[in-house]
Amino acid sequence: MEDHDIDVLARTIWGEARGEPYEGKIAVAWTAKNRALIAQSYEKAHGKAHQHYGDGSLASACQAKWQYSCWNSGDPNLIAMESVTPETSASFRDCLAIAKMVADGVVADPVKGSTHYYAVTIDPPAWAVGHTPVVQIGHHLFFAGIPA
Repeated sequence: MEDHDIDVLARTIWGEARGEPYEGKIAVAWTAKNRALIAQSYEKAHGKAHQHYGDGSLASACQAKWQYSCWNSGDPNLIAMESVTPETSASFRDCLAIAKMVADGVVADPVKGSTHYYAVTIDPPAWAVGHTPVVQIGHHLFFAGIPA
């Protein structure tokens, strides 16, 4: 796994779930890994990157347009997320460790193949209507089988 993928995944975890418990951070990381795995299969079958999940790398799964809100240009966390370092944030150090463990398959997938989630503190997004979450971890509901 490339250092760039680990860094981008860690920033995604930090941007999306830094207030979540340890298990919640792992869960968010697994949604990115599940998307990357789908993109890898898609690229093998079609010879091109997946429209929503990228080229099969963790970085492209995280940074694909409109997939993780922390990477959206208007997101208020974007500047902080891009500038956080292991030297300035113990939370980011934890996110780096989690990113490496998930990327290396050291921790099992607690979200059962989920690629989508949302915080229980918001109204369900349109994609979630009519779908049942497979698990709730921390303040997030996780969903598998959502069409990309």
